[in-house]
Amino acid sequence: MLTYLSSCKGILIDLDDTLYDYGRCNAIAQKALIGYLAKKLALPQRRLAEALLRARKETKKILGDTTAACHSRLFYCQKTIEELTTRTDPSLTIAAHNYFWHVFMRHMRLFPGAREFLVRAKKKKRIICIVTNMIAAEQLQKISALGIDRLINYVVSSEEAGREKPHPAALRLALRKMQLRPREVVMIGEDEYRDGESARRAGITPIFFRLKPKNASAFFVKNFKELTKIFGL
Repeated sequence: MLTYLSSCKGILIDLDDTLYDYGRCNAIAQKALIGYLAKKLALPQRRLAEALLRARKETKKILGDTTAACHSRLFYCQKTIEELTTRTDPSLTIAAHNYFWHVFMRHMRLFPGAREFLVRAKKKKRIICIVTNMIAAEQLQKISALGIDRLINYVVSSEEAGREKPHPAALRLALRKMQLRPREVVMIGEDEYRDGESARRAGITPIFFRLKPKNASAFFVKNFKELTKIFGL
């Protein structure tokens, strides 16, 4: 494995919870959104929180969990406002959606060692592609907000590919963009099912970051410092 990693030509890497702490940012932004809408609609925050949860569940029920749109905060905001006001309010929906992402991105921070890993990989001429679930516009904004847009070669979102990981569509599209074969790349991610299964189905070797795999045969690294070392960067 170590020899393979030091000689691979391309690196596919997940974004959310791999390069930064998605859970923390999402919790902060959701709390801020609830407060924002509670103030705008003059309603208790608890009522907003309950309506937002229902809106999320309803969106996923309608769309399923195989397309990027199931993550749409725009839909979550729209359905929340519709439930509480019995009408669609386009201006407030857009404002609430933009406010959520403004707060979210303001709190994003790369994990320790992530920038150094990307910088060193770029210097070693590795082709780097971020392969991520969710909506393309928000994912591209996140990459820009993290300040790593100049350190990567390509981005593939599940919206662009048409299917969410663990379907291998996004990884196969990444390979076409990179003009590499499955055996010439690795996939780095924290989700053993979504990242790992999509990699295996695309014939790509997966590496799990931060999350100790349930599969004892899986390759696991604890942090970016270790990742940088095993890649020989």
